[in-house]
Amino acid sequence: PNLRSIKGIINFLFRSKAYSCAGDLHWEWKKIEEFGHMGHIREYTSREVIHLLEQIRLELDEVIYEGNFSSPSWKGKIANFIMAIFPQFRPNMRLVFRK
Repeated sequence: PNLRSIKGIINFLFRSKAYSCAGDLHWEWKKIEEFGHMGHIREYTSREVIHLLEQIRLELDEVIYEGNFSSPSWKGKIANFIMAIFPQFRPNMRLVFRK
């Protein structure tokens, strides 16, 4: 999940939530007991992931931002328009590295 997504920014500024895709923080920790893993507990910026993986000698090949709002409301349409112009605000990112 992309911390810098439109939804992440809105949640942070207007809803006092620091997540855009992950669920309730308590439930994320309870998943360890239920399933043996937590899943996504936080979002990342591309810079954080790039820095982490460069530390283990991987080289960035490509950054791909993906996802849209499925809401047909005017807010969803505006968000999709903004993301068409600025892909880095899409909700998900995929970083391709090579060794």
